[in-house]
Amino acid sequence: MVWKTYDYDLLTKAAEKGEVDAIATVDPFAYQAQKQNHFRVIVNNNNSSNSTKMAKMGMKKSGSCCYLYLPQKLVKENPAKAAAIVKSYKEAAAWIDKHPSETASILLNKKYVAETKFFNHKNVANLIKSYHFSLKGKEGKEDLKYYAEQLKKARFLKSNTNVKKLIKSAYYKN
Repeated sequence: MVWKTYDYDLLTKAAEKGEVDAIATVDPFAYQAQKQNHFRVIVNNNNSSNSTKMAKMGMKKSGSCCYLYLPQKLVKENPAKAAAIVKSYKEAAAWIDKHPSETASILLNKKYVAETKFFNHKNVANLIKSYHFSLKGKEGKEDLKYYAEQLKKARFLKSNTNVKKLIKSAYYKN
């Protein structure tokens, strides 16, 4: 397998031209590929439905969909600020989970997401409902380890990657 990098908006075109056999992307681009270009989902890391079929393909049941990343320098030099960022993220995630329609309105009105035929209010709100943004603490760390192992199997991470060491150095617990 050879991994190639493309801009998000060029992925479907690359597949349609035969430059790649499959694409891996994020929403809203994945949603657009499905709805506008009729791509079929093979696997999706949002296994919030606890699908056994998806779990057999490597997608952890009820796994975390999203992570918050902080620079190591910030965590070490300004732990109070790092903690404040995590607290703010948790509060925002809880609000988003409870208010997907309002969140969709903000994203579209502020043009954080460009409105198109498929990226309309209804579809953006439905995507948001499917995500479950809340940080999971200990479970999130376990999920991160699980996904790192999966990325190693897929050769996206080097075979000699020490996942335990990676998680220890990368995971910030607030």
